[in-house]
Amino acid sequence: MTVLKSVWILCLIFTLTACSQMKIRKGFQDHTWYSSAKPFIGIKINPDFNYVKYKTSTRTGSDVDNNSIFDKTLVRQTLFAFENKLEKKTIVIALKFLGKPGWAFKPGLFPIKNAFNTGRTDILGNSYQFCTYVVNDLSGDYLVKGYGRMVGALSDTLLLIHYVEKQDDSWEKPMLTDRQKETLSLFESNCDKDLQILEEVTIPEADAFQAPAVLSQQEDAALSAFMETLVFPRAIYLTWK
Repeated sequence: MTVLKSVWILCLIFTLTACSQMKIRKGFQDHTWYSSAKPFIGIKINPDFNYVKYKTSTRTGSDVDNNSIFDKTLVRQTLFAFENKLEKKTIVIALKFLGKPGWAFKPGLFPIKNAFNTGRTDILGNSYQFCTYVVNDLSGDYLVKGYGRMVGALSDTLLLIHYVEKQDDSWEKPMLTDRQKETLSLFESNCDKDLQILEEVTIPEADAFQAPAVLSQQEDAALSAFMETLVFPRAIYLTWK
């Protein structure tokens, strides 16, 4: 074997090893959700929450806004869910990736009518859109605080963080009662307490991540359906860049 060939083999081994080490890692460990790239982030979650769900799926753009022009624009999504059953709270972290070059997510991530609070906020140098609103399904009304930002130079990746609390009364009335106004204020405070985006992050190795808890078939189906309703509303559109 020539010296040149030996050097080439060593370079190949080094490249393959480096690529393996650079593989994107996303997962949960010690009450913190991690992502090693797109985005690089660590989100601390209140220990009262249990990691209960990890799900990946692929949807087409037509599922997003019912327009056939997006039929071949695949949207891959990865979901992580955490529950505090005692206090009827849920946290869902969603990552969405566009599978077609040239397409991007539109800047308006939460074009929701009658939102209680909406705008932008800076967190550790990154601009997040936020929105507080109500989601209703067959099981009742839920207060939701959503944070989102587009990731990557091409805006082809979307990070969504949803903080959810189930409500015992109806929130469909156009005017909030004084009690509901107090509940809304407490909800915003709970969100700040239960979620924290970390300033310093060290990503664990992939084999250190925890597996989600095992749910019953009924619990798993109910949570999956709710997650889909929550993180893939028709309000999120695609646009050609």
